[in-house]
Amino acid sequence: MKDSFANRLLIKENKLKRITNSISRRYKFFTLCLNPKHHKTVGAIGSSSMFLSKKMANIIDSSLTPKKILEVGAGTGPITKYILKKLQPNDTLDVVEITQDFIPALKSMCKNYPQSNVFNNSILDFKPNYKYDYIVSSLPFSVFSAEMLSNILKHYANLIKEGGTIVYFQYIFADKISKFKDKEISKLIRNFRKNFKVSKKVEYRNLLPAIVWVLENKL
Repeated sequence: MKDSFANRLLIKENKLKRITNSISRRYKFFTLCLNPKHHKTVGAIGSSSMFLSKKMANIIDSSLTPKKILEVGAGTGPITKYILKKLQPNDTLDVVEITQDFIPALKSMCKNYPQSNVFNNSILDFKPNYKYDYIVSSLPFSVFSAEMLSNILKHYANLIKEGGTIVYFQYIFADKISKFKDKEISKLIRNFRKNFKVSKKVEYRNLLPAIVWVLENKL
């Protein structure tokens, strides 16, 4: 009886710890979003919901192994958490995040996954000697200059394997506004998608509803 009670207590303590950590990560993300110096790199008003995060991570085929996954702009790791569940022992996950303040949370999340690596880099400075089966991107395309976005998209094209998949999301309102306000950005993204087999899903259960774009690299 004592062991049973102790086990139930431990389960409750672990659940409370997970909830507390989740709230702490979301609060930190929110406070950083309000800091003007991070507007060009964070580009959001809150971290991705569980529903959006799962929809992004579920593009990854966990039965494919060994596989290489690149996550870009991970923030505090709402999507990372679900990507980690897709990993097999021989897989590789590289997480690239430019904001130093997010790195401790990401490293803590990945510490029990030896096949994962966390890099505090701009994606444009990240140049591995291999390509990826999946690129999961949370970068806020709409806040970049046309030149920077062009360089990022070219870099993605160089990093993805033939037959690989790129998944990213855009807030619905940002996608619609860019078609009128920033036509150059919108044109860059449309032209980039033309090189892939494209599908999309809408997730309304997010602080801001989002479109999940899935780009399969043509063989």
